[in-house]
Amino acid sequence: MRVLLVLALLCTAAECTQLCYSCNGVPSQSDCGETTICGPREKCYTKRYTGPSGNLMFESGCMDQSVCNIIDMNFGGGRKKRDLVNCLKCCDSEATGCTEKNTTNCGCNAFLCNSENDRGLKCFHCDDVMHPNECTELKECYSDKICFTRKVQLDSNGEMRFSMGCEQKRVCDVFEENALSTAAGAYCTRCCNGSFCNMALCGIPTLVLPSFTRKPNNRKVLDGDIVILHCEVDPKSNATIAWSFQSSTTASNVIPRTAHITHGGTRIQIRVTHDVLGTWTCTATNKVGSAATSSVIESVYKEGVADAALLKSKIDVKRIKRFNSFKT
Repeated sequence: MRVLLVLALLCTAAECTQLCYSCNGVPSQSDCGETTICGPREKCYTKRYTGPSGNLMFESGCMDQSVCNIIDMNFGGGRKKRDLVNCLKCCDSEATGCTEKNTTNCGCNAFLCNSENDRGLKCFHCDDVMHPNECTELKECYSDKICFTRKVQLDSNGEMRFSMGCEQKRVCDVFEENALSTAAGAYCTRCCNGSFCNMALCGIPTLVLPSFTRKPNNRKVLDGDIVILHCEVDPKSNATIAWSFQSSTTASNVIPRTAHITHGGTRIQIRVTHDVLGTWTCTATNKVGSAATSSVIESVYKEGVADAALLKSKIDVKRIKRFNSFKT
């Protein structure tokens, strides 16, 4: 902001008791760079209101003292809760020490309706997103509004949709008092009174790095075996799973054709051939980041020819016994 201090030097001390910021339709009072000299029976004022497109706008300048007195008396410090005006306050620059010799105390309306004590909550604001963490837009909620999140399950396909933003406190009280919704149900409305708090409402926690609930194990195999590797993450991670492969026998990193991914990516079924020996990596990714876990598939023949032959003979004996039991 800039203050046109030179204006304070163009009048006598008796006349120049009110040097105020004067703007109309700025998005923030801090964007106001113009001042005006008010009359001896006027005070500085700032009005915050909602513009035609729903955005907050600021107006400031001079107002008759009698009007300011009515505002102070009827609206408890200038907060006006009707129409589109959500804040209207006056101040006296002279009372703060504004003189032609001390112009640093002029323009007392610079921070009216935009001070730290009067600043609204910052709430995530989105319509119809599939998950709250997809919402990146913020909206400042003033007056009697607080943050909310609403979850609705669609009848057509069962998917969840979330709406987030500002809600009247009295509306939130109705939902809380009557328990009209539950976080685990198909419908939920929850409110909270703190900046950024509505990301974690309606049973949705703050998104964290994916964590595994099941990891694939290392396997020693023989040709022709069928191996299934499992990789699962906490559903709250909202993560997607992808598999990758690095061969230990060649330089290839292409997943062999004998491998088939199933169950939404959480399992991979592999028919063992020479091409599948190597490291199989499961990577879980969400908006926070990625986590990975690996399984090594290797041939039992690496244990030694004699041991491998003995193991193979034992497996063959078991297979013969199993076959004979089916015949009987």
